[in-house]
Order: sequence, then structure tokens, then C-alpha cells
Amino acid sequence: MAEQYRAAAIGRTGAGNYGHGLHIAYDSIDNVDFIAVADADEAGREQAREQTGAPRAYADFRDMLAAETLDLVSVCPRWTDCHLEMVIACLESGAHVYCEKPMTWNLADGDVIVSRAEALGRKVAVAHQAVYLPRIQQLRVLLREGRIGQVQQIHAHGKQDRRGGGEDMITLGIHLFNMMRYFAGDVSWMSGHVTVDGRELEVGDVGEATEPVGPVAGDCVEAYYAFDSGVAGFFDSRRDQAGSSQRY
Repeated sequence: MAEQYRAAAIGRTGAGNYGHGLHIAYDSIDNVDFIAVADADEAGREQAREQTGAPRAYADFRDMLAAETLDLVSVCPRWTDCHLEMVIACLESGAHVYCEKPMTWNLADGDVIVSRAEALGRKVAVAHQAVYLPRIQQLRVLLREGRIGQVQQIHAHGKQDRRGGGEDMITLGIHLFNMMRYFAGDVSWMSGHVTVDGRELEVGDVGEATEPVGPVAGDCVEAYYAFDSGVAGFFDSRRDQAGSSQRY
């Protein structure tokens, strides 16, 4: 018989909400009991409780972590300004974490999370679910079996809509980077080039994104990745490209 796990979710209505539905990620998993939700917003909290069927709801996620014995917690807000505090609190309570992407808005915060998870023997999974799409799984099988040759290059393109450039890269490009590593392994070295209106990027060009996912810059990003496996990777994103909804 499969081990039964106790899960909960942290949301933040009006400030990242519940991301892309991470609080309902356990609905079809039989060996997960969804115990509680936490959200400072009363209406959002009640809605999430109804959506998940959670028997308990808390206004403060810290109270939830202190009161409940949890195996898994979804840190749901899509805004990254709260991720570090929430993820660390969950890890220190003894829970594993499923975190909305991007995990953090900078590498330093990411290193803190990874280091703390390793020290506590907990795991942090980021919601890069694209690699689990059936067509991606099948493609990996075909490649591993040598039925369609070997990967030599991977070309990835952002959505290239109004967020094209730096924001497109951090918001959607991370799915592509995760997928590139899924097929090609770790990166040995990389180079990148970022421009604004056709000119070189300057410090003063750094600003806030349309949502709080950290500082971004540039309306054109071009990057090259040299993978340990010998595969060459390319990523580009330009703002307001025609047919942008079909480019990603």
C-alpha cells in the first residue's frame, strides 16, 4: 500500500494568487490528503478551501506550518518576492516544497533555498511541468532508443509578446531552459547579449517587470549554451513579434 502524504498550500490573493493552480495539483493523487490552505485574504482563502476541500484554512502561513504536520506544501504565488521566506519556512517545518516558477528572482536566493533544503534533507520541486507533457516524454524515449538520431542543437524561443526580452526570459524562458537541460544535460558555459531599442544594455535600463518577478532589462535577449554533452543550445526573445502567441 502506498504511503499516505499530508499536503497544504500557501496562496496570496491579489499578490500572485495561487499561481497556475498549484493548490489543486494534488486533486488526482490518491495517496495525498489535502489538509489546509493559508492565505491572508479572507475571500481568497475561503475560495481555495472550497476548491481543494481542505478541512482547515489559516490567515497566516506560519500558523498553518506550526499547527499542522505536513509532508508537502505548495508555495503557490506567481510573484517571487515572497518565495524565499515561504519556502524556507516550509522546509524548516519539515515539509518538502512544490514552488511556483520562477523559484526566486535572483541566484543568491536560489542558493539559499538549495543549501537549506540539502541541510534539512528536504526536497524542493519547481513547477516546470513542461518536461512531463506526453509528447516531451515520448520524444525523450525516441532519442534514448536512438530511433531519431542524436541531438546536436536545441533552439528555444520565448513567447516574444509585449514581455519580449528580459521578462519573457524569466517568466517563460525558464520552462525552455529546464527542457533544454532535460534533453542535453548540464551547461558547461554560456554567453549572452541583451539590447534595448537596438543599442547595448546600460545599468539605467534595468526596471521592474509587469509583475513582481524581479528586475528585468532588455527587449532583445540572445544566448548561447555549450552543454557538457556536446549539444549547442540557443535562446532568443524579442519584444512584440508578429504571431507571438505561436512562437513559444
